[in-house]
Amino acid sequence: MTTTDLTDLAAVIAAYDQARAEADKWTKSAEVLRKRIEEAMGQAEEATVAGLPAFTWRRTGAFNARRFTTDHPDLATKYTRPVTREELDTEALAAEHTDLFTAYRGRRFLREA
Repeated sequence: MTTTDLTDLAAVIAAYDQARAEADKWTKSAEVLRKRIEEAMGQAEEATVAGLPAFTWRRTGAFNARRFTTDHPDLATKYTRPVTREELDTEALAAEHTDLFTAYRGRRFLREA
């Protein structure tokens, strides 16, 4: 792991922490309001305000197989089929080409407490 010292950016880090806290607060508020709107919409795919489109809530095409299997186990069994697929053996790649594997790993920006 590589490390760098950000002591000179203490004010920037404090501002970042404050901005994240505000963003989290507003995200939570928006989620509460969104749930109220979704409840009011029920199964409707579109909602209007004063006759103008305001929200849409449409099926995305993604199928929730886990929920379907729980709710309809008999049908899930009937429509389950074996699937064969090829996938990259990342464990072997990491063991044999550590630097290359590391270069292609995703990165997440996390604030350490």
